[in-house]
Amino acid sequence: MITEIQTTKPSKFIIGILFILLLLFGTSLMGTAPVLHLLGQSAINTTLFIITRLAYWLCLAIIWLYAVKIEKQPLLLWEEKNYAITKYLLFFIAIAGSVIIGNGLIDGVLHVLHISGESKAMDKMMVLFRAHKSLLLLTAFTAGVTEELIFRGYIQPRLELLFKNTWSAIFISSLLFGLLHYRYGTWFNVLGPFMMGLVFAFYYSKYRNIKLLILFHFLWDVMAISLTLFVHHQ
Repeated sequence: MITEIQTTKPSKFIIGILFILLLLFGTSLMGTAPVLHLLGQSAINTTLFIITRLAYWLCLAIIWLYAVKIEKQPLLLWEEKNYAITKYLLFFIAIAGSVIIGNGLIDGVLHVLHISGESKAMDKMMVLFRAHKSLLLLTAFTAGVTEELIFRGYIQPRLELLFKNTWSAIFISSLLFGLLHYRYGTWFNVLGPFMMGLVFAFYYSKYRNIKLLILFHFLWDVMAISLTLFVHHQ
């Protein structure tokens, strides 16, 4: 595998990373102004929202084709490792603890600085989720699979090859992951995913296992959205 990767020109990795980022941020823009502004008016807005979720799957398919056809590499450069169920449980607990503590610290700092964490875009999405519970699962599943395979699976290993530095790859891939969430309009919505990205990227770099990250990401989003819906309902 190492020999095969060395035959791929670095420029192809750079183009692939820039290309997928352009696709993702373009998709993110598509889901901000025209869609979220209209949420709650009619069934067509639900359709538009679904289209924006499906666009992420299209982005994943495109970058997979680019990796296979242009780079001549698999989407995931790092061979997937498997562990005993007890280790998975320990990993899950460690990731959950790190993310919860990190989010708590970020929320606390922003509160001290009197920086609002209220997201109007998120409020509008909650209206849609309350009316269509299935969209909650679609959103969480889409984010869990596509974002992990793209940011951790595709981008992070290629950044490590380009920079020849593990920590640079962890930081930059996490920063890009955080910036993708700018559309929600608050500092917390950027810093939270950035911090989560650091935890995920460190785990993936050390343990080479993306399946647990996909599962955790999905469950985290389901829990976070459900909790927000519950709080808004009170």
